[in-house]
Amino acid sequence: MADAPNYAEIDKSGYEELHRGDELIPGEVDPDCVDVPSDCFGNGWCDIRNAKLTESVDMQLGYYRAFPRAFDHSPSDIPPNHPLRAIAKMIDDSEEGSTIRVKCYLLTDFFAIDLLFHYGPYREIRIIVDDAPRVVVEEAAAKEERGERAKKYTANQINKFMYFYRRANSSVLFRHLEFRVADTDHQSNRHCCPHGLSSMHEKVVITSSHTASGSYNLTGYARCKNWESINVFPTHAQQITDFDTEWEALASREISIVYPNTFPDDVPKKRFKVA
Repeated sequence: MADAPNYAEIDKSGYEELHRGDELIPGEVDPDCVDVPSDCFGNGWCDIRNAKLTESVDMQLGYYRAFPRAFDHSPSDIPPNHPLRAIAKMIDDSEEGSTIRVKCYLLTDFFAIDLLFHYGPYREIRIIVDDAPRVVVEEAAAKEERGERAKKYTANQINKFMYFYRRANSSVLFRHLEFRVADTDHQSNRHCCPHGLSSMHEKVVITSSHTASGSYNLTGYARCKNWESINVFPTHAQQITDFDTEWEALASREISIVYPNTFPDDVPKKRFKVA
């Protein structure tokens, strides 16, 4: 499949963008300019090969690690018992119609985005993301002094994913999820420093039966270039209660409200209800 998406270049360019801004550098692949072959589409996936994320994982282990290695060119490159495979298996094993609760500092990994998009029509997917994480304190301070908002990496990458897979009706799949943005710039967070550099730094996936928690973030760099781990354990009722309390508190911060010029005009403000 020579014309398939070059995920290795996407992951590298996403990391470089995070650390140096929007401008492209020589030799970098712009995902907006890559045409995805139609034989990658199918069965509700933007890339059908992501259906194999649930393979090569032993859910009896309960502990899953990632190690630095070459960037993945395909989902099949992900090692057995990798954190992303364990998360995929957890979601796949959950009951249809149940609620999947996710908190992540960043959601920029195309594999992870496709995973959540795929299950959106069959589960209620609730995702809380950080509010525009800063690259470094000095850059954030300079932006704030100029009256500029920090870069919205998660929102930008989801938008890129939707455009990248526009022929797979990705914007329709986006309607089946709801993202809410943690209010990390709120005045109550400014007690520690003048710039309010608090973060929603939790990384957790909660199903009705199991929870994954650990250092693993839903980024291409976490998948391939970091030492990361998660533990998977039975879900406690208090975890669901705490998540839902925060979720309701963020009711006015749906992602397309916080970033109104980022997503297509036809994406509704609230989660699309499946008949």
